[in-house]
Parts: sequence; C-alpha cells; structure tokens
Amino acid sequence: MGKLKRRKIAQKVKKPTSADTKLWPKKVAEALRNEKGLVTVAAKRLGVSYEKLCRFLKENIEMKAVLKECEELELDFATSTLHRMIRKEVPSAVIYYLKTKGRKRGFGPEDDKGDGSKERGPITFNYNMVATKKDVELVRKKIAKKKEAGG
Repeated sequence: MGKLKRRKIAQKVKKPTSADTKLWPKKVAEALRNEKGLVTVAAKRLGVSYEKLCRFLKENIEMKAVLKECEELELDFATSTLHRMIRKEVPSAVIYYLKTKGRKRGFGPEDDKGDGSKERGPITFNYNMVATKKDVELVRKKIAKKKEAGG
C-alpha cells in the first residue's frame, strides 16, 4: 500500500473526541430503538462492526437495559398482534394461544396437566399453519366441555 493511499485512509478514520465519547451511548441507544433492538442493523446504521457493538453492549449496563427494553416492546407488539388475530377468530391464532397459554385449563396435549409436572420441549410455531375443521371442532368441544363443567 502506497503512502498516498495510507494517508487517505488515515484522513477518513477520525479519532473520537471527548464529545463523541459522551454522545456514543446516546447514539447507540437511539439506533437500537430505531431498529427495534436488531443489533446487526443498528451496527450498520452506526457505521461500526457487529462485533464492536456487541462488545460495547456487553460492557455497558445501560445499553443492556435499552436492548431489553427493545425486546420487551417487540414482544408486546407480537402479543397484541396475536390478540387482534384471536379477536378476528383466526383459527390458527386461537389454537396457538390455547396450546400455549391454555395448558392449565386442559388445552395442551392430553398428557399435559399444565402444572409443570410433564417436561416439555420448546414450543414451535409453524407460520404456514392452517387449522383444519377437525382442529376447530376440537377447540369448540373443549370450550363447551369447560362451560358444562362450570369453568
């Protein structure tokens, strides 16, 4: 690499000033919030590598809190979307909700009591899931059974 090329690279890379150092956490927090907690996208927005941003997040407690806040907001959004789908009576959304949140009321697998007595693996969700008439009928029967039992 020639002297001219090295000089141009050196001119492009600015050493951080004390003002930059003070503003860096604010810029990172803003980028994380704007990118919904997606670290890779936030790193690109900030013009740094993913690894550098991850190191900064690991070392900085306040940034961990910002990242957690972003994750919670996205989870809230996903939950509200699921509830809207349930209100619209989308069968797959109803079934998913009952299989996950309705376990204690008997909507999980037949051998699952919902009290944690049976070891369960991770819950998977098939985005292309289509509820069959049999699934919908099963849910309706369970709901009717619960109403008859007074629950």
